[in-house]
Amino acid sequence: MPPTAPEPPQRADASTGTFRLRRSARARRLQLVVRGDRIELVIPAAVPETAAMAFFRQHRAWAEAKVKEFRARRAESPPPCGFCDFPTLPWRGRELPLRISEGPRVTVSADQAITIELPPALGNARHQAAHRAFFLWVKPRLTQQVATLAGDIAATLGTRPRAIRVKAMRSRWGSCGPANDININWLLALVPDEVLRYVVIHELCHTRERNHSAAFWSLVAERCPDFRNHRQWLRLHGGSLLQRFGPPP
Repeated sequence: MPPTAPEPPQRADASTGTFRLRRSARARRLQLVVRGDRIELVIPAAVPETAAMAFFRQHRAWAEAKVKEFRARRAESPPPCGFCDFPTLPWRGRELPLRISEGPRVTVSADQAITIELPPALGNARHQAAHRAFFLWVKPRLTQQVATLAGDIAATLGTRPRAIRVKAMRSRWGSCGPANDININWLLALVPDEVLRYVVIHELCHTRERNHSAAFWSLVAERCPDFRNHRQWLRLHGGSLLQRFGPPP
């Protein structure tokens, strides 16, 4: 959803983490969004900043609680120091053993485990090479899976995406451009299939409703009645995936 020119990020106190104001010409109401330890206040174009800040103060305690929850989870389970140090990798909602072996070239395969072959001369660069190889292996597989899903769902909407792209996205799980280009976060290859399906439905419904109005959510609910469960799954587990993998090198 393209915003108008955003105001520069601002730093709140330590309890609220990074706080950012973003004006959006397409937003219909004030929204306070918490992602990890980042807080974003989305302000419709017609709403004055004084009213927006009053809204923030009203809901600040909720945002602080979410930030504290995230930091507590992160402190309880610090990530290993490199990609190859994880004993498992998630794949379509299942944790599969990760096996790193030596080979003449970089290759990836998956059956009962994710196996990544790396040339022995990589040394300390093996973490980045494995991460990159996994991303490049995932991308065409997820693109095909999303294209199949989108074809079936778009038919029920009387619309179709112009293009489907799988990308490394820092915070979003998906987006729908003004020309109906659907972008999907590559990390959705790692989540349960029904969660991926919800995100595809969500973005395709934006080809009909360019907002998050009641009409939009009605379209989503018709095609995914338990969408709230899948949205909650992303809220609970998505932050750790984004933190663990981040953008591929």
